[in-house]
Amino acid sequence: MTTTQAQQIAKPTTFEGWLEALSGALGVRHKSDGTRFTYLSDADYWNPIRRDLLEIIHAAHDDELPNEWRYSTVAHIVDSLLEYGQPGESPWDVDAYREVSWEIAESGADSYTSQNIAWLAENVGRVAFRDEEITTELLPAEQACHIGFLALLRQQEEVEWMVQVVLNAVESLVAE
Repeated sequence: MTTTQAQQIAKPTTFEGWLEALSGALGVRHKSDGTRFTYLSDADYWNPIRRDLLEIIHAAHDDELPNEWRYSTVAHIVDSLLEYGQPGESPWDVDAYREVSWEIAESGADSYTSQNIAWLAENVGRVAFRDEEITTELLPAEQACHIGFLALLRQQEEVEWMVQVVLNAVESLVAE
């Protein structure tokens, strides 16, 4: 066995193992202009599961081209899921993670109206709610005409959808 083979990660067999692997493989770099971007490590260590990790990330992109918002949101989702399932506690199953998906979405959405509006403007496909009933279920009457609140709610919905996509992808990897 070569040194490279000995240093490669084994394919995870648990839900938490896949989340930890994805969290460990995602990193942040800074460009010369000071902006940051999230990326999937190109280290040889990840080769045995790189394709699986990329599939999770690409599924969460919902047919958008790779972009920083999606990559950094996946990192937030994975780290948040790992925080909910603390070490030493009994292992969480996928249903337990699904129950906290909206909390993760609320904490992952931008907090400033200008950021939410800019997020919508980046991609015209983001302007429509996936679930039209969300506006009647979660939108207080006094906020119904506030474009900033609508933009926030739409971004929260998108993050929650991404949580579900990540959970589905990891669930299928564990079932393999």
